[in-house]
Amino acid sequence: MGLVNEEKIDSFNIPVYVMSPQELEVAVERTGYFSIERKEILPNMFPNSNLSNALLSTSHVRAVHEEHIKQHFGEEIIDEVFNLYHKKVEEQPSKFELGKTVVSIAVLKRNAN
Repeated sequence: MGLVNEEKIDSFNIPVYVMSPQELEVAVERTGYFSIERKEILPNMFPNSNLSNALLSTSHVRAVHEEHIKQHFGEEIIDEVFNLYHKKVEEQPSKFELGKTVVSIAVLKRNAN
């Protein structure tokens, strides 16, 4: 689209790996630095929302990644990036269903090493 140069695109990376609750437990235990005091799977946060999944998904992704994208590419492209993302989500809604998302929370306690 010509909004940014190829070099900026090639050097951009958001290293994200989403662990399952079981993977988190194994990783915490493997380090030996913490113990899990409590863990829970949170209920679906938007079961009866009047907002579309596309809008909710776009809002969540923007809240998490906007600053990172701004720092790398500049503020002037932010709205266009997320407008395009929103269109992609609308085109393929099954890939972005928030109701299928599992959100877990864990409370860790530092071990006395």
